[in-house]
Amino acid sequence: MITKELLTEVLGKQVVKFKVKPRTVAVKYMKYGKSISGNDYQTIERLFINKYELAYKCKELALKYDIELLSTLGYCYIEYKNYEDNNIYFEDYAKSFKADTEPEAIFEACQWILENKELKDD
Repeated sequence: MITKELLTEVLGKQVVKFKVKPRTVAVKYMKYGKSISGNDYQTIERLFINKYELAYKCKELALKYDIELLSTLGYCYIEYKNYEDNNIYFEDYAKSFKADTEPEAIFEACQWILENKELKDD
């Protein structure tokens, strides 16, 4: 499942709207800047990203939280990079996600990380 919050975090752009297509995700996002006259402006820009590229970016985002996403056909597993250092028990370590496709499982895992990132900060 892809959400606006997940896309915003992964792409580093304020996502306004998005549409999932068979192989790509079409994203509308806010672009901020300054005009030649120095005035601030904001516009809506469009971006098309391949689902597999987006899944890879999700894996990169997970690494920022010291979490590695291991994936295969329709499954994604969470592996904490510093398992011994964080006093995380096996039940937390063995978190897995199942979906129809590998990218969808990765998106679900990444969404879970964003929703539970405060657990990592403890």
